[in-house]
Amino acid sequence: MPRCRPCLGADVKEAILKEVPGLKEILGKVADCPDRREITLCGRGKRQPSAYQEFVGQCMKGKGIKSFAEAPQAIRSCAAEWRERKGKG
Repeated sequence: MPRCRPCLGADVKEAILKEVPGLKEILGKVADCPDRREITLCGRGKRQPSAYQEFVGQCMKGKGIKSFAEAPQAIRSCAAEWRERKGKG
């Protein structure tokens, strides 16, 4: 999975410095983007589901649950299947 590298284009940095000249040192530490008008900000992405979560999700879909009341028993059954599959049952 590629890591995000935050950057600001030269035009963006100039515009910011016109409004807030005191940020010159801080903006100097931010990488330059290839495009003069680009802004790339990095945030936390959505976490990938674990193997257990994927298994239980598929297992629950396969159970054909018709009501909310059926869900607790179905999830317990899926968790038991997971433990068996992993040799921890």
